[in-house]
Amino acid sequence: MSKATRNKQVERIRFAAGAVLMTQGEIGDHAIVIEAGEVQVLVAHGEVEKLVALVGPGEIVGEMALIDQEPRSATVRAITDGEGMVIPWQVFREDMERSPTLIRNVVEIITRNLRRMDGV
Repeated sequence: MSKATRNKQVERIRFAAGAVLMTQGEIGDHAIVIEAGEVQVLVAHGEVEKLVALVGPGEIVGEMALIDQEPRSATVRAITDGEGMVIPWQVFREDMERSPTLIRNVVEIITRNLRRMDGV
């Protein structure tokens, strides 16, 4: 994953069931749009992981890191084989400066995801 995020281009990835795409606590420098397959979003509290969301095609994971580049708030693990599009922080920032629609869409995504996590 790190190779794909070092440059400023969007790249496609393939992942296998069981693969960890993001780890809670790591510094985030990219998000992933899920194009095929399904992933689970898990939040750890000590030794216990809680499932907070299932994410599938057309949805995004890791989007909060695109805003603040803070440590990841959850781990993302593939449930099935799949494919995604890695969006590096730099690409996202450049696009945000040009598109109020993108800003609105990201705010909606983050709001929806925060509502999902209310029960955590």
